[in-house]
Amino acid sequence: QEALPGGQLLWRDEAIEGQAGHAWAKAAVERLQALPNVTVKLSTQAAAYYDHNMVALTERLEAPADGWGPERLWLLRAGRVVLATGALERPIAFPDNDRPGVMLAAAAATYGGRWGLLPGSRIVLLTNNDDGYASAHVLHRAGAQVGIVDVRGQVDGALIQAAATAGIEVLPGRALLGVEGTGAVHGVRIGPA
Repeated sequence: QEALPGGQLLWRDEAIEGQAGHAWAKAAVERLQALPNVTVKLSTQAAAYYDHNMVALTERLEAPADGWGPERLWLLRAGRVVLATGALERPIAFPDNDRPGVMLAAAAATYGGRWGLLPGSRIVLLTNNDDGYASAHVLHRAGAQVGIVDVRGQVDGALIQAAATAGIEVLPGRALLGVEGTGAVHGVRIGPA
């Protein structure tokens, strides 16, 4: 769906087969593009999957031809379809989570890691899984002061140690009870999970 291949590998500090994640993704796409029976469509998203393997694809065009719109609809009938949807972060509900300044951890980390923009200088990250720690490290490396509120009572010691080494405070077995501020987040209320 993006103009560049790799998804989270574009901004997360991960390695695959000894290469930085973004470099591995770029090389993988180049190998695919070299195959005579493969067409790689970047900036294209599967919008619908119909009976008999009919897939509707929407492609965003960088430079559409004169008189044409910025999107193209492809109807593709495939011999086989592989559903590889990736992972989507789901928000954790808590009081006042609709305030300006409250966002998904991966969205904040994308701003910091991919675009070099921090959504705030002091960030409290709420998580219920190990993936939140990766986002916290990305935000910390981008220059934010980060704290993690983990609703799980038991957290892998290696995660807590890595966070402590980086200067990230972790509060396991806690939850966000609310957000302070109306036009922006000025503070959070934390209590037992």
